Amino acid sequence: MTDKKNNEALPCINVTPLIDVLLVLLIIFMVASPLKLARFKTRIPDRHSQRINLLPWDLNVRVDLSSDETIK
Repeated sequence: MTDKKNNEALPCINVTPLIDVLLVLLIIFMVASPLKLARFKTRIPDRHSQRINLLPWDLNVRVDLSSDETIK
């Protein structure tokens, strides 16, 4: 492609192959997503239970949501 005023070549990028790359990446992520393991297990209490008994472990994290919507 040339510019008629200056007779210089203008850059023109062909984006058609980028669609193929996008589709390949989409397929890879769709196949790989069910294979990842659940590393963190979450236990949420029901309405009637006020407490969950957890076994002591170094990596336990407790998150409390109070009635004024603050997180501790």
